[in-house]
Amino acid sequence: MKILVTGGSGNVGTAVVAELGSAGHEVIVFDVKPPRSSGVNFIQGSVTEPECIEGAVDGVDAIVHLAAIPAPRPEIAPVDFMRVNVTGTFNVLEAAGKRGVKKVALASSDSSLGFVFSTHRFSPEYFPIDEAHPLRPQDPYGLSKLIGEELCKAASRKYGISTICLRFCWVWFEDTFPQRAAILKGDPAALSKTMWGYVGVRDAAQACRCAVECDSAFGDDNAFFITAEDTYADTPSLELIRTYYPGVLRIADAYLHEAHKALFDISKARLLLGYRPQHGCRP
Repeated sequence: MKILVTGGSGNVGTAVVAELGSAGHEVIVFDVKPPRSSGVNFIQGSVTEPECIEGAVDGVDAIVHLAAIPAPRPEIAPVDFMRVNVTGTFNVLEAAGKRGVKKVALASSDSSLGFVFSTHRFSPEYFPIDEAHPLRPQDPYGLSKLIGEELCKAASRKYGISTICLRFCWVWFEDTFPQRAAILKGDPAALSKTMWGYVGVRDAAQACRCAVECDSAFGDDNAFFITAEDTYADTPSLELIRTYYPGVLRIADAYLHEAHKALFDISKARLLLGYRPQHGCRP
């Protein structure tokens, strides 16, 4: 397939481009900055400029849409998340629909649930968290990801595009894994908001490849959690739940037998996308 990767020059994008290329796909990077590899097809532009992205999608079979502000930072104005993450996603989907692109895979986030960057702490309704769990973001980043998912559903209804929303947890790079001990020394309350979820960048890239290669169309049921099989915590998952989320009563029996089982359910991604995480934080 001929696949356009928006944000393909970024850290995750670089891994996605490599994964798609190794699978034999023709890859084009669309980004404001050139890719790290000089051998990659490149179109310079911003997803906030509709005319740029419209020209870039001509003749492509699928799009992996990664271009976005990736996380809150104090210097980023809340409105910028709407301008880049929301308007950018809208522009990509409109261009795809008008130019006959068959599939768009969106990099969404577990932040759409609302826990990670919440101002007012609240608890999940059950564990493990699956795609049916309510989305209640309080912050502009999480909200932008929720809106992006809704835009994908609308584009599928309007244009018949197959859209897949990949809810990545905290993406870990090769230099993140050795820092796990230091990470666990951080503020426990802040760590608990992440649900101790993570995904290796190579597994995130695998999920993107699985999404564009998938033959199924999912309509409104197009969201998938993409995480590792385990948590990044040393403490057993059931103990974490009982300590930090004591009010949650619906807890799967699996936590009695799997000490570090992830607090997110990836069975839907395994079953429907063929996603198989291979890069965990434990030997």
